[in-house]
Amino acid sequence: LSQKGQYKEALTIDRKALTIRQQALGEDHPDTATSYNNVGLVLSKCGRVSYALEMHRKCLKIREKTLGKNHLDTARSYNSIGNSIMIFGTKNEEYDEALDMHQKCLRIRWEALGEGHPDTASSYNNIGVVLFRKRQYDEALRMYRKGLVIREKALGKDHPNTAKAYRNICQIHEIREEYEGSLKMYEKCQA
Repeated sequence: LSQKGQYKEALTIDRKALTIRQQALGEDHPDTATSYNNVGLVLSKCGRVSYALEMHRKCLKIREKTLGKNHLDTARSYNSIGNSIMIFGTKNEEYDEALDMHQKCLRIRWEALGEGHPDTASSYNNIGVVLFRKRQYDEALRMYRKGLVIREKALGKDHPNTAKAYRNICQIHEIREEYEGSLKMYEKCQA
């Protein structure tokens, strides 16, 4: 439902699932953590960031306790927190926290999935977005390029996520007024 834009309905269902899991499995169960994450994702899409972050932080706490700090589901929690902050953050301190969350996620994904996995590429991209917002364009470009190389190999040059990587690099060229580089990336994005 959330993917169809039916957030109110999705939130009702996800909150009900959370209540059921809390009652049946207890607060400190990985499935309860997943329900917290699901509620947080919908709340983020609704723009209710403080509540979304509260849900994601509860999820992270449970996952770290039950699954450990190096589990892929824990990485997903770091990613969710980082994305929520990144999307709605406006202060440098908030971006610092988002960067920390995405770096933790990258470390886990890199160790568990390897350098060439699309999820690892997404982590590089997310770090790039945070650095871009912090106006650290050289570092952002470096992260975008790492993600792009992985996406081209793992997904192909015509994949929508690869096109997003081209677009992110294009933005940096535009800011720097490097229009030739921007045009090359834009053409790849349109191909």
